[in-house]
Amino acid sequence: MANVAFGHLFACSGIANSTYYAGIDLGMSLGPIVGGLLYGNAPIQWFYPLSMLTMPAAWLLYAATANYVHGRTR
Repeated sequence: MANVAFGHLFACSGIANSTYYAGIDLGMSLGPIVGGLLYGNAPIQWFYPLSMLTMPAAWLLYAATANYVHGRTR
């Protein structure tokens, strides 16, 4: 009975979990590759400043896609 009444909530939870875990998997697979490319091609003094750009880049990506992700307009 609860599955019939709250089935749509469980479906949304599954989508959220898969998105969350896909982000973790993507970060764990691309992080070492990007870090290795950065280490091999940039001076070591620039490693930390270039790594600091990842968070603002993520914010910009979220801001650009928030309406699409949440399915609404602001």
